[in-house]
Amino acid sequence: MNPYEGKIITKKFKRRSIRLPEYDYSKSGAYFITICSFNKELIFGKITDGKIILSEIGKIVKMHLKEIPKSIGSIIRAYKASVTTWCRKNEFPKFKWQRNYFEHIIRNEEDHFRIKEYIQNNPLQWELDEENPKHKNFTR
Repeated sequence: MNPYEGKIITKKFKRRSIRLPEYDYSKSGAYFITICSFNKELIFGKITDGKIILSEIGKIVKMHLKEIPKSIGSIIRAYKASVTTWCRKNEFPKFKWQRNYFEHIIRNEEDHFRIKEYIQNNPLQWELDEENPKHKNFTR
């Protein structure tokens, strides 16, 4: 039996904001954003010998990056919607994104360099990553 059956539920859930309260997001700037598939499933491709090999969905994800508008929130919404629509139409009905996303404001050249280095070296670190299902400490 459903304990909520016949009851009106008025409590709304509010997401915790990931944004810096003092930062003016309307000004020009550079951002580093991470969005993940639901439960961080490995559906965009695989890492082989330190190189990224994109899956069919991974290739579509890369292609859809070119079709996004100019503000962070609308970029993420449009990007996720575009990829999800493609997946539904192309026999990937169970595809889901992880809720929300990670963003980081790039504040200076040193910060920018560190992020570029992270992006370039990340595939090489995959074997050591605890979110890799093949890692000895992996848990879901």
